Amino acid sequence: MIKRKEEMTARVVESVRGGNGNTVFLDFLTEEESLGKLRIAALTTLEKGCSIGRHPHGPDAEIYIITQGKGIVDDDGVETTLEAGDIIYTGGGAFHAIRNEEDEALQFIAIVIN
Repeated sequence: MIKRKEEMTARVVESVRGGNGNTVFLDFLTEEESLGKLRIAALTTLEKGCSIGRHPHGPDAEIYIITQGKGIVDDDGVETTLEAGDIIYTGGGAFHAIRNEEDEALQFIAIVIN
């Protein structure tokens, strides 16, 4: 299957998982298109001051692949800064969160594996 950018759905969600501001998702695939294997597969954008709130993963898992900017992540209670090329994997009941405190937009690929 080939899917062009113009065929993908862009959506804006406010206060994701209790976070601040808006999160923009450009959905690569729907759950149905992935045959139920992925709940989310999206390019995700957080502008300055926006965040995705702290939440757990288990039995599912989530990967963030940072593609632009810098973000502060909470990796099960430990905060660190990630930048383009870095990833965070969260599963097994662990928690995570991410926020952007920089002027540049933070972009990352978010993949939730069922």
